Amino acid sequence: MNTDLFLQRHGLDGNPFRGEEARQDAIFDRVAAGFRHPDFSKILGDLDSPASAVVFGERGSGKTALRMQFDSVLSASNREAGGSRVLVVAHDEFNPMLAAIRKRMGGGDDNAVFESVAVSDHLDAILARSVPHLVDVIIGGAGANDAVFESTAVARRKIRTASRDDRNNLLRLQVLYDRLSSSRLVGDRSKKLRRALRLRGRSRVGIASSATAAMLVLATAWSVVVLLGRVQSDWIGWSPAGLLLLAALISAGAGIRSAHRLRRTAVDAGRRLRSLDRDVAGFVASLRQIPPATLSDVIPPESPAGEEWRIARMEEFVQILGILGVNGLVVLVDRVDEPVMVRGDPSRMKSLVWPLLRNKILQMPGVGLKFLLPLELREFLSRESADFFREARLDKQNLVEKLSWSGATLFDLCNARLNACATAEASPTLMDFFHADVDRREVVDALDQMQQPRDAFKFLYGLVQEHCSNLVEADEDPGIARPTLDLVRKRHVERREEVIRGLRAG
Repeated sequence: MNTDLFLQRHGLDGNPFRGEEARQDAIFDRVAAGFRHPDFSKILGDLDSPASAVVFGERGSGKTALRMQFDSVLSASNREAGGSRVLVVAHDEFNPMLAAIRKRMGGGDDNAVFESVAVSDHLDAILARSVPHLVDVIIGGAGANDAVFESTAVARRKIRTASRDDRNNLLRLQVLYDRLSSSRLVGDRSKKLRRALRLRGRSRVGIASSATAAMLVLATAWSVVVLLGRVQSDWIGWSPAGLLLLAALISAGAGIRSAHRLRRTAVDAGRRLRSLDRDVAGFVASLRQIPPATLSDVIPPESPAGEEWRIARMEEFVQILGILGVNGLVVLVDRVDEPVMVRGDPSRMKSLVWPLLRNKILQMPGVGLKFLLPLELREFLSRESADFFREARLDKQNLVEKLSWSGATLFDLCNARLNACATAEASPTLMDFFHADVDRREVVDALDQMQQPRDAFKFLYGLVQEHCSNLVEADEDPGIARPTLDLVRKRHVERREEVIRGLRAG
């Protein structure tokens, strides 16, 4: 018997157990809103006050599904009138960050790159993913229609009521962390933001250039007057032109000195914000919009003071979000096993993630870091020292040591997927697949041995295939018998054990 025919006879218009990856699973969206992992609410937390959570789960345990459900719930809350609004950013693309660090290090061994990763690198990358959303809504940029914010007009009106310090802080965040693009575009965004915030801030380079040009024009005009005989052509007549030329030289010298200082500051910014890989020209274009007196305070100091400096910038960012009516920032930390340089090495994953596991970072007000980490990292966690746990305080971080599923929960999940695939007139259940002498407890126990959704779906998919392979279409279907259930269960338990031992692919 064909499996499609088997499913049709049970009132299904698709195979509910074919999908193994949430991103490519067409049925997931139909099930996600009505069925969630028992720990979902704990991990999500209170949207009025975002908090961190640390989750460990093996491949197939539902981390990707969990993340997709986060996105759905948070997006719905942002769109809902009177809902809690939070800005959601993904900190899950580590290849650019690692490549930028390696470039700043002048190349070198991969292990050296991972050993050098610091919390400052992560915070810079998170701000670089967050700040452009805020800038867009103020200047009317590409992301101005983000549901988390109100219209550009409303956002501008609110931000202009903020203190000068808050507006200067926003301009500083834009100068350092705005979207990476050409230097001209970055400079234009800085100028637009400065004007929208009603801040003064023309660089001395621009002032000196204008003054030099004006002096040269006046000196030329006076020289023409002298040459035309309108003024006595002696040293007294020529002295104004000479003075204007001298003033032009002085102004040009001041401009050159300011340009040198501006470029030196830009070089320092690129060196200290090493995880961003932003070119010097881009920093120069933005730094021109900063008042000269505050130029030295714009870029982060050298380590170790740089870490506290970045935490202060995160706090300023959250404060500005609050001015715009947004409760805070949620950062999804995921896919730490996927960067090219990681190559599936758990020790490198640890080096990449561990700098963020500190109470000072995880308890930043208004910031919720949601870690979705491979289960391999939990073994490293169990070997950490008492000092690490005192600093991380994971007991306060909504820790889920293993994203586990009971057989009963998987049974309910499978029934939810059946209902999502059912035709309008059908209401199938999982037990409809089985012979009358198979007890529900036996099916639940079999699913319990699978331990996670992906393996449960593989098990049921294989079970249906095995059952159908022993039937012809003309047969009356008696349902899946106990021997078939036991055979396929044994096969998949062995497969799962081999996967855990690394003897076969998942």
